Amino acid sequence: MKTNLIRLAVFLPALAATAGAADIHLASDGNDANPGTAERPLATLERARDVIRERQRRGPLGEAVTVRLRGGTYPITREVRFGPEDSGTARFPITYLGVGPGAVVLDGGRRITGWRRHDDKLWVARLPEVAAGHWRFRQLFVDGQPRVRARTPNEGYLRVAACPEGTPKTVNYHKDYEPHKSVFFENNLVYWREGKLFSKNWRDAAYEFYLHPKNKQGTVTLTSTFECDWNLYFNPGLKLEDARFDGGTWEEWRKRGKDTHSRYADPRFVNPERGDFTLQPDSPALALGFRPIDLSRVGPRVATGPQGAAATKAPDQSR
Repeated sequence: MKTNLIRLAVFLPALAATAGAADIHLASDGNDANPGTAERPLATLERARDVIRERQRRGPLGEAVTVRLRGGTYPITREVRFGPEDSGTARFPITYLGVGPGAVVLDGGRRITGWRRHDDKLWVARLPEVAAGHWRFRQLFVDGQPRVRARTPNEGYLRVAACPEGTPKTVNYHKDYEPHKSVFFENNLVYWREGKLFSKNWRDAAYEFYLHPKNKQGTVTLTSTFECDWNLYFNPGLKLEDARFDGGTWEEWRKRGKDTHSRYADPRFVNPERGDFTLQPDSPALALGFRPIDLSRVGPRVATGPQGAAATKAPDQSR
């Protein structure tokens, strides 16, 4: 029985391309002690990545680099990380390419051995690492096909019949919805140009529960499972009467008890077209309790990645 566990297989396309002098070669029967040439290929992605990084430490790449993986299966026994520096540049990119013949498979599975028949339907294998809590997995493959692990129930899910309330000695149950607010959407400035607001599951569901478990007459019925209020909404391409909230108009939305203190108005940004969302002194957001913040210290303001890093001047540390 051939079994792979947590099999993460990545197939790289096999393409024909001319090899360059700076290219690195990998083979499933290679060796990471080799230089990575066509005659003496490497064995792992991790070593190929590190070879390129070593070149970059000696100076910027002067030509494109292609890592050529020959057909075969490459076991991945631990996490392999790639950062922005592993992409090269627009002029001299770093490319990982599968070359024929055969498919290139990056396999993150682990093989399980020691199987024995438990009964007519079940096979069992003991995994000491799992029993000790040092290893966990979620997927099991047998001969390349996914298999269902032992579970209860065999199909579907266990359903909650009722939820307890009160103390351990005086417990009551409700069988409809859990008595709590699922979402509080408050004090937000929502500025959008496309898409729909509250377009998915934003329907309320009424539920009843006891305020005190000993008082069966002291029930309360709530009709709202989420709260929205003290928000400022605005779409520069929509009038208020054309805006939709969960498919309804602004008035219909507020009749449901939503956004009773909120407003639909231009927030009066300084220059939103150029990304300046500073609030002007006459912004209606201020009347709702919003306070201005220094947006120059919020979010990325420079290009990232190898090209951005090269183009961004380092600050002067001499002063």
